[in-house]
Amino acid sequence: MQVSIDAPDESHDEIRGRSGSFNKALDFFEFAKNNCNSKNLVIATTLMKHNYKKIFGMFELCSKLKPSTFCVIPIMPSGKATKDDDISVELKKEIFDHLIDEWLMKYQNNFDLSLIIPKGLIPQRFQNTRHGGGYLCSFPHMLGIDSNGNVAPCDGLLDNSEFILGNIRIDSLKKIVNHPSYIKLKNIGETEFEGVCKICKFLPDCQGGCRVEAYNRYRRFTAPDPICQSFYEKGLFPKENLRC
Repeated sequence: MQVSIDAPDESHDEIRGRSGSFNKALDFFEFAKNNCNSKNLVIATTLMKHNYKKIFGMFELCSKLKPSTFCVIPIMPSGKATKDDDISVELKKEIFDHLIDEWLMKYQNNFDLSLIIPKGLIPQRFQNTRHGGGYLCSFPHMLGIDSNGNVAPCDGLLDNSEFILGNIRIDSLKKIVNHPSYIKLKNIGETEFEGVCKICKFLPDCQGGCRVEAYNRYRRFTAPDPICQSFYEKGLFPKENLRC
């Protein structure tokens, strides 16, 4: 069970645009911890321009709340979020490194740390931890379904009519998964990936990270994951994770 908290104080309310949402999130987390039979209670924070200066304060909050995992997610421009809400590649690299180092030094016995980034961006010193495998996308071995019953290969594609495979209220599941567009996406092979993906050691496991983000940025499903490519172009991609 995941509770999203984007700051260690009421500035969470400003990010969410709703007064009182910080305290409600805290109350729900305590309710879940006391009433749900789950050992996996996650606090997730989306890293963005509005909260990056307070991201390390989340460690203190997690020490008090005691989740099983603190999860940090780079912002993906979609919906209300825009590119203007993102931070620079250099700042992301600095924050990821400092998060890992501080967690290893102070907090690893209190809760797990998970960075929702492809494994190629994770330095070796963090890879032997519980969540050191990074983010693995299940696309296209999944389906996204909206409230109207429309089905796409991923919920990130539901706003694009080109990728609607059918409607679960009308079409059989067999018909939907045999849609030519879905079959084509499932058949993309490793040799077709571009950019840094084709020289990353972890491509067989990662399968190119977020395919929807790649398509949204480059208009090709074979394009590299945008965050990995941006790190590579800035010379910040971990060299030990490349095949050459």
